[in-house]
Amino acid sequence: MTKTAGHKLFEGFQSRPVRVEKEIPIEAQFPRRLVTLGEPIWVRYDSDKRDPGDPEGNGRQGIWKPFIHKHTLGQGLRFYAPVGGSEGPGVKAPRWPETVCWLGELVSVAYRDAEGEEWEEEFTDWSLWASAPNGKVLLGLPRNGKDVRLWKGGELKTTWRGVEG
Repeated sequence: MTKTAGHKLFEGFQSRPVRVEKEIPIEAQFPRRLVTLGEPIWVRYDSDKRDPGDPEGNGRQGIWKPFIHKHTLGQGLRFYAPVGGSEGPGVKAPRWPETVCWLGELVSVAYRDAEGEEWEEEFTDWSLWASAPNGKVLLGLPRNGKDVRLWKGGELKTTWRGVEG
């Protein structure tokens, strides 16, 4: 198997080789318009990746553990969700990444809307994905494929250490 940008991102983040590769044309299921919900404050996800802070104990590869990433505020990072209409403040036609790699199971996200009010959204049966090659876009996708959440902008990236920015 030729190592693609997706393989390299997955292997760096998960600290293990790709075992199963799937090519699924899902962009047709994605909404044509997204609305800005606000600036993300943090994201919580569960993963069985190796924890760089505890690579031998409970942080070792293969043990599911919670991670929380506190986003750098004021850097232009935005959190988006589907919207029915095609016009209005914060409505955008997204450019979807061609390749994504799995990071873990999405648990919750906190964000601040344009009025400064903080919200927390919890997820059940959703996965967290990062765009290849550099993880500058995060996607939250449910198992049924009928919805999406997107993070984009600012200094966001995904590395072997985890989600950054």
